[in-house]
Amino acid sequence: QQKTKVLEFPVTSELMSMAHTSIHNLPAELMTLIFQMLPPEDRKTVMLVCKAWMKVGGYPSLWSWSVVTINSKEDFQKLKSRRLQLIKKIKVEKCEHLLNIGECPKWKTDLPELFKIIHKIPTISKIGGFTETFSEFCRWSLVSVQPDLLASVFNRLEEGELSDRLTEKQIDHILAAIVGKTNLRRLDVYLSDISRISPALFAKAISNVQDVAVGPYLNEPNQSCGEIGEQMLALFVAITEKERPMRTLDLYVQGAIEKIDADVIGKAFNRLESIHTEDTKFRAEQLTSLARNILKDESKLKNMMLYDLYFEEMGLDVEADLVYKVRKKLGDFL
Repeated sequence: QQKTKVLEFPVTSELMSMAHTSIHNLPAELMTLIFQMLPPEDRKTVMLVCKAWMKVGGYPSLWSWSVVTINSKEDFQKLKSRRLQLIKKIKVEKCEHLLNIGECPKWKTDLPELFKIIHKIPTISKIGGFTETFSEFCRWSLVSVQPDLLASVFNRLEEGELSDRLTEKQIDHILAAIVGKTNLRRLDVYLSDISRISPALFAKAISNVQDVAVGPYLNEPNQSCGEIGEQMLALFVAITEKERPMRTLDLYVQGAIEKIDADVIGKAFNRLESIHTEDTKFRAEQLTSLARNILKDESKLKNMMLYDLYFEEMGLDVEADLVYKVRKKLGDFL
């Protein structure tokens, strides 16, 4: 039988010293890795052991999970803490002034300062406890924030909402920022007058976000977002002519796209992965073009739901065979 060869290492003073190394002598980088394995409550505890552990335990990378709650100006100081310079989310107490008029008693004077502090923490990508960005703030507080500052913070968020709570200048600055590199993955555009926005700016910004919804500010009957045919046409052309980040589109735009060329609608919708429309009118030619493009191999559309379309009642004459084939490919879409 072959004997197993035993490797022998000389016992050096270095090996002897390593054998007796205390955890207190470990490099800060290694200590950080060890602390990262601890649950949040234990990370707070280790900081009480000694000054050295207090220093290492306060590294921002160990506290990125934290969610800081801001109830008043007195809480702003929390965001200046060294350990919280890599946090991703903050919660702000809701303003109870949303349906009132006049000066905002809670946030108007303090909101600019809060946004300046948030701007210095580039990792913050969520504000508030809900998906609607700035849903905690009323118009009378948001108006006090400088457009460029608001746009810079907004553009770093994962989800955002453009609504009538913002001024026209703030909205224009935000859209201009989105045209460049943006962190936004979801954008809801709920405005009472989208028609004043440059079609080119609207198209470039909106198509640069993955998931988008467009509709009126108030979710009530007979509400509209203005005469936005030019804006929607520019958006569809942008999607058709060049590969854009947009993947899903939700529309609540009444008759805004009814006059757009059928081929543009058919091609643009099929460059996306998901389409959802509600309270949105189509012509029979548009639906026919949409259906025929869906049946092509190059179509990217995976999900589609067109609510409020009653073919017979609305006089929409679309070939039954086309409807059947689309339903077979995508499932029920009406």
